[in-house]
Amino acid sequence: MSEIPPQLTAIERTRRAQIIEATAVCIAANGYSAASLATIAKQAGVSKGVILYHFGSKDTLIEEVLKHVYVLADAEIGIPVRAETTPKGLLNVYISASFAFISARRDYVIALLLILADGHAASRIADGAHISATEDIKNILEYGQTEGVFRAFDAGEVAKMIRTLIDVASYTLRDDPAADLSAYAREARAFIQAAIYP
Repeated sequence: MSEIPPQLTAIERTRRAQIIEATAVCIAANGYSAASLATIAKQAGVSKGVILYHFGSKDTLIEEVLKHVYVLADAEIGIPVRAETTPKGLLNVYISASFAFISARRDYVIALLLILADGHAASRIADGAHISATEDIKNILEYGQTEGVFRAFDAGEVAKMIRTLIDVASYTLRDDPAADLSAYAREARAFIQAAIYP
């Protein structure tokens, strides 16, 4: 879940999570501009007043949606990756978990892309997370090179390429929310492996 002040009650925490999810669903279905507070309130089954009580403004709500996406990503990608110890394991889990996250969290992923496309000020949150994700891949690649598992290449540039391959799956969902990503994920994984191993 996104960062929530500790003084909130369990009911308030649940209500905030409900509104954040409804916001992602509305943006994914209708676009950022069409996701008004009234539309989000209807989707969440609450009044606009309840949304404003919890978040104060649409801008703050959108920031919380973005934060929530990255908290989910850390739980579903970061934690499994950190459980690995070998370069091959780290990279395989990172790639597999990334595609699994994109498929399982379609509304959040599409909402993220549409918020960024709108040029929302909160995109700085996403920009920072994207830079961090690319740096994580670079660290894995450099570790694999140090261990002699991966061939010699510019780890920073290849990390950007891998991140782009993963991001394309998100754009595919944005353009076709019903898309089956399994074939793309399989081929992207094979492509990456062929590119980095000696």
